[in-house]
Amino acid sequence: MGQYCCTIRWTPRRALHQVSHAAPTIAPSAYRLNMGKSPTDKLKLMPGNDRCADCGRLGPDWSAKNHGVIVCIRCAGVHRKLGTHVSTVLSLVADDWDEESLNMVRAKKGNRAVNSVLEAKLPLTFARAALLTDAAALERFIRSKYESGVFRKEGDGQLVSTQPAAVSSSKVAMVEYVGIVFVELLAGYDLPPSKACFAGAPYVVFSTSGQTAKTGIAHVNARGDHAWKPPGKVSLNCKTTGSIIAVQLYSNDIFGTPQVLAVGGIQLSKGMPERMKQSVQLVSTSTSPDQKQLGASKAGGPTLEVLVSLHIIT
Repeated sequence: MGQYCCTIRWTPRRALHQVSHAAPTIAPSAYRLNMGKSPTDKLKLMPGNDRCADCGRLGPDWSAKNHGVIVCIRCAGVHRKLGTHVSTVLSLVADDWDEESLNMVRAKKGNRAVNSVLEAKLPLTFARAALLTDAAALERFIRSKYESGVFRKEGDGQLVSTQPAAVSSSKVAMVEYVGIVFVELLAGYDLPPSKACFAGAPYVVFSTSGQTAKTGIAHVNARGDHAWKPPGKVSLNCKTTGSIIAVQLYSNDIFGTPQVLAVGGIQLSKGMPERMKQSVQLVSTSTSPDQKQLGASKAGGPTLEVLVSLHIIT
């Protein structure tokens, strides 16, 4: 009987020993359940990161990574307007993060620590709640905080002044702005051949709301189709849910001068699902001028395969 009991006790210990050695092979889909949150989710757990560093809105899921802050989508849109020389914006959900970017945010110790520096001289009477409804005030505050640094210890604590015309145009732009759109360029089929004296591989430029974003060059696979690996991923602010993203296929000539090979367009709509795959029909620029307009297409023409995701401000 004693020997029998000893056998029963030894078996589960052996099983547990085996499982502990097998733990590193847990499938990626089980990682979040068994090993904890993803690296970007863990950024949200840093002190103060449960609220937007700028307007205070709960549950932010964007980052101005070079400043080490976590912000909401509305404030992320303003940071993007400042330009990448001031703020580099990434989504905690939709963007791919490398270890360098993660470490950049971790090093700042969270929104609370960053704001203790960037808002050291923020007036006690400052009404942060107004930033939730006043788009012009929000942009003025973010520009003052990050672009001018007036709330730092060495600053004067005063919001930067803007010309009336600049405030007006900014306000109009912010009222029309509704979100950020991500486009992942996957492949191209039946793309028009490069013209005489062309030497470069094709690439694509997307543009909307006065902004442009350029992908890397395509590579030709065994079937003769063009592919972007990794995907040519870009992101742009959009001002209305009915915006059209202009699509232009380029190649550089032997002098390095960009030449348009074909054009097309992607229609955005508020109800579109996240990461919706689309086939974008293009029109070659070698056709007659009246056929070059965005949205014009013909069966069997050049086609780009893309994934589109529209993140609406709520």
